[in-house]
Amino acid sequence: MNSSTSNPIDIPVPNVLVVDDTPANLQLLDEMLSATGYQTRLVTSGQQALTVARRWLPDIVLLDIMMPGMDGFAVCRQFKLDPQLVGVPILFLSAVTTMEEKVRAFDEGGVDYITKPFNMTEVEARVKTHIQLQRQKQELAIRNHQLVELELMRDSLVHMLVHDMRSPLFLIELGLHTLREVVPPTPVRYPNALEQISNQVQVLNGMLKKMLDLSRLESRQMPMDIRDNDINHVASLVVKALSVAIDFIDFKPVPAEFALARFDVDLTQRVLMNLVENAIKWGGSLLKIKLTIEAGMHDVRVVVSDQGPGIPPEFQATIFEKYRQLGTGQSRSGIGLGLAFCKLAIESQGGKIGVESVPGQGASFWFTLPRALNTA
Repeated sequence: MNSSTSNPIDIPVPNVLVVDDTPANLQLLDEMLSATGYQTRLVTSGQQALTVARRWLPDIVLLDIMMPGMDGFAVCRQFKLDPQLVGVPILFLSAVTTMEEKVRAFDEGGVDYITKPFNMTEVEARVKTHIQLQRQKQELAIRNHQLVELELMRDSLVHMLVHDMRSPLFLIELGLHTLREVVPPTPVRYPNALEQISNQVQVLNGMLKKMLDLSRLESRQMPMDIRDNDINHVASLVVKALSVAIDFIDFKPVPAEFALARFDVDLTQRVLMNLVENAIKWGGSLLKIKLTIEAGMHDVRVVVSDQGPGIPPEFQATIFEKYRQLGTGQSRSGIGLGLAFCKLAIESQGGKIGVESVPGQGASFWFTLPRALNTA
């Protein structure tokens, strides 16, 4: 059959492989399928079915169960073991109508069960339905592949832009340093102008660093020194560093004998710094931050809690995604890099991360790290 005349929009003609040891059944199904516009291949044994399928990949298989030698169930199992054939839908044909036989057919990997004698209208409808489902699965797979390629292209573009931006930012920093030496103090109405510009340059540099680190974590190229370390000590460093931004952080360390965990100090300190800074930024007018460390049987859990407006439930599942924002008017927003970095950094060390929040009652961001080997 000429596919170009029957398919003016270039949709491939579906290929149907029919397997039945009864010639009369083959002829009946061939006439129906050919009249419907399908291309068919007819075989009378399971071994022939496998040989033909590997040479002429079918879109669907009508497979008789009761055949001498290799029965339909054995043929189906061979299809599922073959990487080329595993995705081909199989419709079983059988004169047996017991529920046990039908259940087994689905357990073996069949997508449908057609009983003999055939009702040709039913056969046509079922074949059409499963071919449409198969085409939709193939289209989804293609679109998913395209989305992955677009994501990689976007990440590559961002990576190149970040590298290109670092040089002019360095020159701006160098120029600011020179200006501080030669420019007289700014007028009263422009207090600390150079310092403000410098601070914003530092913010941009921080954003660029997060982008680069995200890329390195995603590609598993971030150097890490994972060993037994004291999580209390890392938390104390973060609290001390941020003491200029907040008068008091309620820090509850874990008992010393449970403080050892396996992690990279620098990476984990940056994660915790991100979470505490996030809590300071969105902690509300009371600005009461709680940092708690808890020891479990196999891991250490670090929790950073605030009393801010909280996070709506619909955003909690996606808040750690790259470039994710909570939308206009929501309680928390930003460029969407800090939490994505935290997620990748913790998971790359064998831990987990999450958030618990009730709108209006604050948010608690937590992460876990594996306990040290000699204490588990």
